[in-house]
Amino acid sequence: MTPNTKMTSTTKIALGTFIRFITVVIISVVLYFSLKCTSEKERVNGKCILKCTENQERVKGECIVKCTENQELVNGKCLVKCTNTEERVDTTCLVKCSNGKIRFGQGCKLVCSNNQIESNDKCIDKCGSDEVREDGICKNKCSDERENINGFCLIKCDKGYSRNNGVCKLVCPFGQVEYNNKCLDKCPDGKHRINSEKCIYVCTDDEDYINERCYYKCAPGLTRVGIECSLLCPTGKEPVNGNCLNKCENGKIREGDICKTICSPDNEIINGKCLVKCNNGYERKGEICQLICSTNQELIGAKCVDKCTVGYTRDYAGYCHITCPEGQEAYDKKAVLPSNQWDLYPGDEICVAGR
Repeated sequence: MTPNTKMTSTTKIALGTFIRFITVVIISVVLYFSLKCTSEKERVNGKCILKCTENQERVKGECIVKCTENQELVNGKCLVKCTNTEERVDTTCLVKCSNGKIRFGQGCKLVCSNNQIESNDKCIDKCGSDEVREDGICKNKCSDERENINGFCLIKCDKGYSRNNGVCKLVCPFGQVEYNNKCLDKCPDGKHRINSEKCIYVCTDDEDYINERCYYKCAPGLTRVGIECSLLCPTGKEPVNGNCLNKCENGKIREGDICKTICSPDNEIINGKCLVKCNNGYERKGEICQLICSTNQELIGAKCVDKCTVGYTRDYAGYCHITCPEGQEAYDKKAVLPSNQWDLYPGDEICVAGR
């Protein structure tokens, strides 16, 4: 363009824009180099602001905490990132609510229509005005003394009873069981109840139940006698100490290997016989009851008589006679002595040489 050439309007506009741009650049450069920041600050967008710390980084002019790869910044704190199936609620990662539910606190709440209510995490229809809901089911209303059981109004169970399969049953405390509508103590291990009073043992297949106890069954060749297993003996015999012995006759009982006669209470067995027991004051001598005499007496016949004094012996008739030395005999002193000598000899007899 020559000096004589006139500038067009477009050229003038372009030139003005270029001059303004150059002016801004020059001013910015001058300001940048003319404005110095202190050591704890740095220039950001033409301003001196505090430097970020080592665990921070500047984002959009702000210093924020640096988080690890598996973390994210939440309200100025580094928190573990939530998974794809989770969402953040405040500072916590919670499982995302499924369709039809909304967030309610830290849980999810089902959203039901106006004619429905939520029950057991499901939307169910509301009950009618003459119905009540029990266990999620609309049931008929019953009178105060009755309750709805499977659509039927049944009389309520008494105190201490509960309904089981529609029937009111007694509820027993711990350690007891119901038996015939009574609460009874549980039977010990190994026993079961046969009536309201007794607990009996439960026997195995190889046991017999005898007298409320379990006993092993008898081996082959043996038979049960009471609670014992004994030999199986032929007719007319019985097992005794491992042997088969003849059974005792009527009126006799067995004592060991021997059959003994059975006596009445006022009799006793003597040599296999039943003999009347001795009365008081008598003692048994063989099969005879003999009178018991005192120490200064002896039995003569069936009587207790005084013993002979020293120097006298008793004859076969039971009389006491003086004992004479050899060659002498006993005589009545009155028969051989004059009367004036009788008192010189004690007793009734004296020994006299053979006459």
